Amino acid sequence: MSDMREVNIKVCHITDAIGIKRFSLRGKKKVNGQWQMMTMLHNMTKIHRFGMI
Repeated sequence: MSDMREVNIKVCHITDAIGIKRFSLRGKKKVNGQWQMMTMLHNMTKIHRFGMI
């Protein structure tokens, strides 16, 4: 159950804080690429905010 909660927190952060509500591309390959970019932005924001480098 904790894995599902962790995923939900990331999805909520991406939709609320970053402001991305939906995918702008079509096709599974393009959507996967866009999702990877969103999660990379999420991780970079965490690194910037908390200084984990």
